[in-house]
Amino acid sequence: HRASGLQDSWPLMHWTKINISDSKNYGDIKPIWEINRLQHFFCLGRAYWWTGDKQYVQEFIDQFHSWYRENPAEMGINWQSNLEIALRSVSLIYAMQFFMEEISDDTLVALLKVLIHSGRHLEKNLIHSQCCMRNNHLIGDAAGLNLIAMILPELKAASAWRKKSGHI
Repeated sequence: HRASGLQDSWPLMHWTKINISDSKNYGDIKPIWEINRLQHFFCLGRAYWWTGDKQYVQEFIDQFHSWYRENPAEMGINWQSNLEIALRSVSLIYAMQFFMEEISDDTLVALLKVLIHSGRHLEKNLIHSQCCMRNNHLIGDAAGLNLIAMILPELKAASAWRKKSGHI
C-alpha cells in the first residue's frame, strides 16, 4: 500500500466519522468488507464437522478473537454498514452451531457480545436503510436482526427485534 500512496488501513474511529468515499487514501472498501463478513467461518465449521479435527476449532477461535480485538464495537470501517453487520452476524450464528460444544465460556461470551451489540446497532440504524436503501440492504439488515432475535430469544429486546424486522 505504501508504494501506491495508500494508508495502511482505514482509521479506527467511530464509524459515523468515517467517510467511505475516501477510498483514494485507503483503497477499495469492498475487499475489506468481504473478508470481514467472516463467511469463511462456515467453511471452518464444515471442515470440523466432516473431519472432527480440532485444528479447525482452534483456527476459528484464533481468527474470531483476532477480529474481536481489532474491531471494537462501533469503531472502524467494519461497523459502518448495516448490511455488513447483518451478514457478519449470520456468519457468527452459523459458526456457533458448529463450534458451540468446543469453545470456552470466554469465547462464547465474546461471540454473544458481538451479536447483541450488532442487534442493537441494526435496530438503532435500520431507519437509515428504510429511508435511503430500500433494496437488498434493507432486506439483509432486517434478516440479520431477525436471526439474532430468533437465536437469542431470551434477550429483552428479542421480541421487539423480531417484530420490527418481520414488519420489514
